[in-house]
Amino acid sequence: MIHDLVIKNFQSHKETSLAFDKGFNSIIGTTDSGKSAIYRSLYWLTFNKGANFISFWNRKKDGTPKEETSSTITLGEHS
Repeated sequence: MIHDLVIKNFQSHKETSLAFDKGFNSIIGTTDSGKSAIYRSLYWLTFNKGANFISFWNRKKDGTPKEETSSTITLGEHS
């Protein structure tokens, strides 16, 4: 079971923490609020595959990231 998810400098999320409860959890929000980015961060963690996840505000002029982009998940007692 997923306990929590922390996303930093990932697409539309500067720093986001989500806590999940047992059972069904739903992510809702307005258009362009970052819902799909949450699913992409879970995909990145699950399959270690991702592309262009550096947020626009986290890029230097040469395109390299200013700060680390990360996504951390806690499953039970493990991260």
